[in-house]
Amino acid sequence: MMADSQTYPINQAALREWRGLMIKSGRMLSDFALVMTGTLRHVSFWEFYETLIRAAYEVFAHSISLGMPIVLVVGDAVLKSNLWTALLVWPILAENVDEVQADIGVRRNVLYVIVDDASYSGDQLIYGLNVSGIDERVTHLAVLLGAISETARRLLLDRYSSAIIPNATIRFDTIFANATKILGVWEKDPFEYDWNSQPEKHEWLQATGYNHAIYFDHKLADNVSTVTKLIAVAPHFDERSNVLTFRPLIRGCTLDTYKIGGMRIADLDRFVHVNKFDEAGGTCPPTFYKTIHYTFRGAKVTRTKTFLE
Repeated sequence: MMADSQTYPINQAALREWRGLMIKSGRMLSDFALVMTGTLRHVSFWEFYETLIRAAYEVFAHSISLGMPIVLVVGDAVLKSNLWTALLVWPILAENVDEVQADIGVRRNVLYVIVDDASYSGDQLIYGLNVSGIDERVTHLAVLLGAISETARRLLLDRYSSAIIPNATIRFDTIFANATKILGVWEKDPFEYDWNSQPEKHEWLQATGYNHAIYFDHKLADNVSTVTKLIAVAPHFDERSNVLTFRPLIRGCTLDTYKIGGMRIADLDRFVHVNKFDEAGGTCPPTFYKTIHYTFRGAKVTRTKTFLE
């Protein structure tokens, strides 16, 4: 468990500063900052934990109502999020768990439960379902997550319409989806044209409307899932002075933390593409579950193995 003091709320002062700079930088960037300000979400560990536990009780109750045991699907390595998440919900589910396995199978009359912390694009989730050969006609499925994007939810239900997603699960959406609500733009990503027509002007921002703007006390996801660079260091490029500046949007984090190839991103004077920051001391909040040293029957678990080994 994380300590009570280990929380990383939004740095509202830095967010206001960044938005003020963006407002002076043209209509498109001003609109983007407005939407980003209304979209950015921090999920504390206790909100995540409470949500996950409530969701676990929903899944447990569903398995009982079906009269079926649970097969818990936990397939990643020791340092991945789904092992940590599975351990958090184990006390609730354990009584009705028949088996723990790495992949979804094709057993009948069981409830397969996929457990993890969050799903953003939904691609990994759908890939796992596709390669499993799971048949909706004979197999029951629940997805036990702390948070799920609307994109992932739609993909899942398109692929597996009877899948159970607990009501307690935190829902979030893309920046574009929120732009349609805040700006009243419905037909297309309002930022897409500018990104595509003038990429050299906006390379420093590295964000599109199809990304998400959410982070957790236990993790800042990579750039595939979220606007990582923007959340971490909120870059702004002043075309008149040709100066690139940064400020952290997460309270409790500093620019000294974020590094790429051992160098502070704040020391770089060029536009660097960021998929993720350095693992060793290069991210904030630190990825909590990667700091855990597990033991099994008194012996240390090798961190490079899968937990089933």
